[in-house]
Amino acid sequence: MGNQEMNELFYGKDIVAETELFQMELATAEQKHTEYFKAKSPTRQSEEQERLSFHYINYTANGQVMFNFLPESDFLKT
Repeated sequence: MGNQEMNELFYGKDIVAETELFQMELATAEQKHTEYFKAKSPTRQSEEQERLSFHYINYTANGQVMFNFLPESDFLKT
């Protein structure tokens, strides 16, 4: 059983679809502001450039997809 199937089993297809849409929108924001992310030193040294995904966690509660910035993230401070 693949990751997608496991997520659908645990969270339901609607939640998985919302999470995927959210991640696509973040990727669009990163592409739109490529120069900003390339100029910023990456949080994870194994990566070539900074990414939004290094700074948040998404979770589900009561059938809703939510996200929050990680406490250690400096993303909101810049």
